[in-house]
Amino acid sequence: MLPTSIGLAMALSAYVVSVPLLLWMAPVILGLWLSIPIAMLCSRVFGSNSRLFRTPEQTEPPKLLVRANELASTPHEHAASPLVELRNDRQLLENHLANLPDDKRRVRGQIDPHLAIARAKIEEAETFDEVLGY
Repeated sequence: MLPTSIGLAMALSAYVVSVPLLLWMAPVILGLWLSIPIAMLCSRVFGSNSRLFRTPEQTEPPKLLVRANELASTPHEHAASPLVELRNDRQLLENHLANLPDDKRRVRGQIDPHLAIARAKIEEAETFDEVLGY
């Protein structure tokens, strides 16, 4: 609605100034007037074979997107806890540790409160199940 209103205001302003100015601005004004109808026309689906204004991804989705949609639509079991999975699967633990960033030396006096609290809770826990409860 806004582009159409702006186009109407521009047309009236140009007409008040001079008709040649209106004719000179006609391409811009027509574009503003027709922007909403063209957008409505382009967004409609006329059938499954309609290829007008379609992107390549709509006509032939990338293999990665197709596979992601397949995985998202298939039912799968959720792990009880990532910590349990890491504890039970040695290869997963090794891969996880290999992908962690290098241990950076901290500046003396700067303490990461989240890491400090996590380490304190882990040290205080008496069992693995208690750690999972945190």
